[in-house]
Amino acid sequence: MDEFAQALLKTVSQRPGKRTKIECFTEVVFKGQKRAKVERPDGLIVLTTGPRVWKALVEAKVGNTKINPEQIEKYRTIAKDFGADCVITISNQFATRPDHHPDDAVRKQRSKIPVFHWSWMKILTECDLLISNETVQDSEQLLLMKELRRFLTHESAGVRGFDRMPPEWSAVNKLISNGGKLPARSHEAEIVIDAWHQETKDLSLILSRQTETAVTERLSRKHSKDPTQRRKDELALLREQCQLRAELQIENAAAPIQVTADLARRTIDVGMSLRAPDDRKSAKARLNWLLRQIRGEASDDLHIRLN
Repeated sequence: MDEFAQALLKTVSQRPGKRTKIECFTEVVFKGQKRAKVERPDGLIVLTTGPRVWKALVEAKVGNTKINPEQIEKYRTIAKDFGADCVITISNQFATRPDHHPDDAVRKQRSKIPVFHWSWMKILTECDLLISNETVQDSEQLLLMKELRRFLTHESAGVRGFDRMPPEWSAVNKLISNGGKLPARSHEAEIVIDAWHQETKDLSLILSRQTETAVTERLSRKHSKDPTQRRKDELALLREQCQLRAELQIENAAAPIQVTADLARRTIDVGMSLRAPDDRKSAKARLNWLLRQIRGEASDDLHIRLN
């Protein structure tokens, strides 16, 4: 499934072309492995383009089973010993970006072998978009894509979205609702931040399937490069303003959608910020421009504040 392979592999910085040979293997054991109990990654992806060969070990979990950092460290060692370029994990956990692994222990492991992550919902969403947008040209591959989608959406497959915040969510909410302040080092707040990232990623995938276009989380350049700094800044926001924020970028939308969960007010605000055209100089002209945008909207509970 060429289009499917291209959609997924580009997220790990690989762009297979027409001359690229893609091979996939399951339950792989490498020749020369010297272990009493041989470790077997669930899969191996090999891309061959001329003399260039790229390999990725794959480890997949289903249902509530989470990625095991110790197991991934063993696979990193195997990758180093046998010339694989990276490890890709797949589970029901969500990652904002494939290089921002959802497991904190995996992120902190010091190894030159990178670990990327796909959620099963990410795979399902890529499959759904290809079918919805009629991107798959070959009829046989299209049939396989539809069968894959049917399999992933069946309850027996164990694929699910993010549907429950952790127990720490209640504790953090209770503290803030009672007027308390989160301590500078709060383990509960860190868990809540990580869960919020899972929720917003799942939300972006749901919107992708509903709008039949790619919806991504909008991150600053600093946060894209450094997930640790992102978590640190968001912890400060939660501690100082009692808020969790996210921005969702939708293709061809007027602006990113801004989502703010305010724990002190116990509200969720969703909206976007638009700049009035620069050729409207007076306040009246700008107000008239705004009113024309919402002419067809029900106005019973619509309020406009002009500053």
